[in-house]
Amino acid sequence: MIQETELLEDGTFTVWQGLPNRSLGKYYPDTLVPVAYDDGYYIGVVGESIPLSELSIEKQNIILTDLMNRRLPGQYIGIWTDKSAKVVYYDITVRKRYLEHALELARQYNQKAIWDIANNKAIYL
Repeated sequence: MIQETELLEDGTFTVWQGLPNRSLGKYYPDTLVPVAYDDGYYIGVVGESIPLSELSIEKQNIILTDLMNRRLPGQYIGIWTDKSAKVVYYDITVRKRYLEHALELARQYNQKAIWDIANNKAIYL
């Protein structure tokens, strides 16, 4: 489950996968578990951002619930905190194994950056 402090680490990118609530058949933030790969690249394909000054657990949960229920199989929820821009980005995220494929997809979706999993850092376009 996502904790508030995990969102505030500057320059970090975390990726989550939701497990459905069995009784309701939907995804909710309390069912999120971390995703861990050793290689490849994460690319956001659709999402929202919240200024840090407006961030609350309630707003976060509304966005996460919406994104989790809109994503397709093989897609994840990515959260990227950028304190210099004072923004938290929430994205439906995909993983690509090869840099050239990741960069191509990022350009299609007008992304600012992709996340290099092996080196644990952003690659800016």
